[in-house]
Amino acid sequence: MKPQILLSFLVAGLFVDLLSAEDESVLAGDNFKVHISGLSVSIICPKEGTLKMGKQVISENRKEHVVSDFSSSKNGLYECENEYLYLHAYVCETCTDVSITTVALVLIADCLVTLGVSFIVYFGCRRKSGGGVANEGHKKDNKERPPPVPNPDYEPIRKGKQEIYNGLNRNFK
Repeated sequence: MKPQILLSFLVAGLFVDLLSAEDESVLAGDNFKVHISGLSVSIICPKEGTLKMGKQVISENRKEHVVSDFSSSKNGLYECENEYLYLHAYVCETCTDVSITTVALVLIADCLVTLGVSFIVYFGCRRKSGGGVANEGHKKDNKERPPPVPNPDYEPIRKGKQEIYNGLNRNFK
């Protein structure tokens, strides 16, 4: 799949997610609102009243109820003036709330840095068109030849002309 198509799907998905999470009151129908911070959970009821979990009263005569030291045993069905909320939350002391915008920016920045590094590596390692030792060895017309003879005394022996070389041996006798 082309990167442009993948990026357009990612941006479209983020846009739809941002639109759906933009107005919580439309999604919740002005019912309950829940805010989790550390180990405490804040539940805002649609009307002022008593918040109960089963038959246990959590707090009375308020619109915003805070459940401190929330744990998995406190997950379940909550009632506030005949309105019901099923809450299943995970909490921890060091948890932080990260918005979808922050996650999207981190992903886009990571992709841009990765593309930048790949372009640097690609253009940095590309072979140069100028002659270099590596490029000369790959030419088809370049056959290995011995270096030129520096001195005529070292010329190779030519067959058929032995008389030139016969006189050399007389000086050593």
